[in-house]
Amino acid sequence: MLKVFGRVKSRTFRVVWLMEELEIPYVLEEVAPRSEEARKVYKNGKIPFILDNENLISDSVAILTYLSDKHKAFTETSGTIERAKQDAITFRILDEFDAILWVAAKHSYVFPSEKRIPEILESLRWEFARNQEKIISEFQISDFVCGEKFLIPDILLMHCLTWAEVMNFSICDRLVKYANKIRERAAFKRTYALR
Repeated sequence: MLKVFGRVKSRTFRVVWLMEELEIPYVLEEVAPRSEEARKVYKNGKIPFILDNENLISDSVAILTYLSDKHKAFTETSGTIERAKQDAITFRILDEFDAILWVAAKHSYVFPSEKRIPEILESLRWEFARNQEKIISEFQISDFVCGEKFLIPDILLMHCLTWAEVMNFSICDRLVKYANKIRERAAFKRTYALR
């Protein structure tokens, strides 16, 4: 059975959500990042990570890709143009949403107070808003990010939008509509209830 290590209020949310979508059994081990409990299993201690038959896989996107490929679900077939397009939007979301939110988190509550630069948050909010406009002008985002299929980028984008709300980042109307639709997924609701 798969074991997931991390806290659902972190990027672990993405992994648990995918497992709920796949309807595969798993055990969630609630461990804090870089905690003694996490380091007992994974020397680095960075969450999330999983054990699949004692094989350790770290990084939320690597885990999503591995599980989706393994179960042939929520992903396009590797080596296809569709997969290349899926991967491109995945990396865009990581670069233009996730990275900004992570820097904002570090300067809000992760770093020790003497290392935080609160003034950076205004610039990050501006960039986050600008990146939303770029994404919605380039991609249809009617049902899902990549078209008519719910795929890994939808999990990433929705997680980022949820994170942005918590951090009081503005979200444009089009992405609010998208997020409201995604929130209705049963697997999302089950995962969100674990937070």
